[in-house]
Amino acid sequence: MSFRILFITFIIFTQYSIAQVAPGKYWIEFNDKNYTLFSIEQPEAFLTKRAIERREKQNISIRENDLPVNPEYIQGLSNIGLEVLYVSKWFNAVAVKTSDSSLIDLAGMLPYVKNAKKVARYKAPDKQKALLEELMMLMEKAAAEKNNKDLTTLMPSKSAKTFDYGKAKNQIMMLNGDQLHKAGFAGEGILIAVFDAGFPGVDTMAVFAEMMQNDRFKGSYDFVDLDEMVFDANRHGMNVLSTMASKLPGVMTGTAPHADYWLFRTEEAASEFLIEECNWVRAMEYADSVGIDVVNSSLGYTTFDDPGTSHTYEDLDGKSTIITRAATIAASKGILVVNSAGNSGDSEWKYIGAPADADSILSIGASDAQGNYASFSSIGPSYDGRIKPNVSGQGLGATLASQSGGTISGNGTSFSAPIIAGLAACLWQANPEKSVQQIIKAIDQSSSQYSQPDYKLGYGIPNFALADKLLKGIKAEDMNRDSIVNVYPNPFNKGLTIEFYSAKDQEIEVQIASVNGKTMSQGKYQMKAFANNNIHFQQLDKLKDAAYVIKINAGKRSFARTILRSSKD
Repeated sequence: MSFRILFITFIIFTQYSIAQVAPGKYWIEFNDKNYTLFSIEQPEAFLTKRAIERREKQNISIRENDLPVNPEYIQGLSNIGLEVLYVSKWFNAVAVKTSDSSLIDLAGMLPYVKNAKKVARYKAPDKQKALLEELMMLMEKAAAEKNNKDLTTLMPSKSAKTFDYGKAKNQIMMLNGDQLHKAGFAGEGILIAVFDAGFPGVDTMAVFAEMMQNDRFKGSYDFVDLDEMVFDANRHGMNVLSTMASKLPGVMTGTAPHADYWLFRTEEAASEFLIEECNWVRAMEYADSVGIDVVNSSLGYTTFDDPGTSHTYEDLDGKSTIITRAATIAASKGILVVNSAGNSGDSEWKYIGAPADADSILSIGASDAQGNYASFSSIGPSYDGRIKPNVSGQGLGATLASQSGGTISGNGTSFSAPIIAGLAACLWQANPEKSVQQIIKAIDQSSSQYSQPDYKLGYGIPNFALADKLLKGIKAEDMNRDSIVNVYPNPFNKGLTIEFYSAKDQEIEVQIASVNGKTMSQGKYQMKAFANNNIHFQQLDKLKDAAYVIKINAGKRSFARTILRSSKD
């Protein structure tokens, strides 16, 4: 096999001697995976233990597209002079680079090559712009280091479990994400990958220090420059990551502050070529192979600098673009893909971008702080008529980390997506036996307009406390019924706690009364919907040892529970 490929390559190569200079990058697909050295019966040879376990937990089988590409096909392209950048096993393809377009014609004559297309042209670097960006980055890094020193008194210890959300409070609490955190689910054990344009400052900023100190940064790769350095380039990825991974009391805390993270750069912010979709595909395959559970991608593609490769609305049918097909494959491997819908709502395009049109993933729109549609947020449906975006979160005035050491406000579905991705990770941690599609369905069903979705907010604003209860099998009629869950300790001595389940956001009145009706203590308390709310009464040691009645008035309904007081420990 090896000799035959080399011989055919040599014969074809001798027919081409005149170089045609046309620098660029190309995507070459192969016909088959014949003669592969791997077997689906032995996946440990090409997948990590964690990746295999994720499949097994969700009853997902190993398939042919999991098998690596035939290395001799790759070598055949190298032999004719093409520089192979990276390989895609899902698409049985490679990305290559050449300044000689005749080599692409040559590759097309190889019997195992299916097709080849140009995905990026060479663009000379703007040296002046690069110098200015480097200068700005150095200035911001110096400012961040100074401010981080000033913030050391706020930095959490390695064992800190506090959740002081700072200015990020609203974007978490409007989704009832704080209820998951209070229940002990902050992302522990969940592996999240972030695809973006760069992560400058993540290795030095105080808001990420807790992540670094506790070994929750697991690795990185730059699929643009093909190296492991991602703490440079565009700051967009740092801003995105902060909505999930930050933890700095008094400044901001993210939605999944205890999750583990991989960081991947797939986007070249200075230009827009189809190669970025190919980068995204390769990053997703890498994420799969190392066992990623959740991927946040605050990226989307519609038109490119090379107009001939641009998408049309008709392409957004869930099966046409390479990036959308990859997102769907990732979902089939048990990965929860969360992607921003896009920021074209005010533009002529207005629709979502790829891969937000993919089936089986969560596409996220943007709202304001009150849950109202943000006008810039891209709208649906997908071209084939499906509800997109799925749901929405705060993307207007979202709180982000600043490289100067504090926070800034930002607009975009780029930020509503990771806010929801982080909470989806917490939800999965709370329900580890569920599949990715069950997680998505629960999030959709928990949302504010699930019964009447539209193409702006989708199913609406998710309620993660409700989604958790849906996954735990609690019946709808029980979720719509207020109740006293528990009163403890019983008997009580100096204080007691009342656990009250509320079916809606409401204010309730609580009394502790003697059996003959005399009020001993009372107060009004704000309840959160679909949550077990704890009400604490202290300094009750002056009460006599006797029976007392807990009375709760919640709208038109009232509740009572008898409890004993005892001065004996």
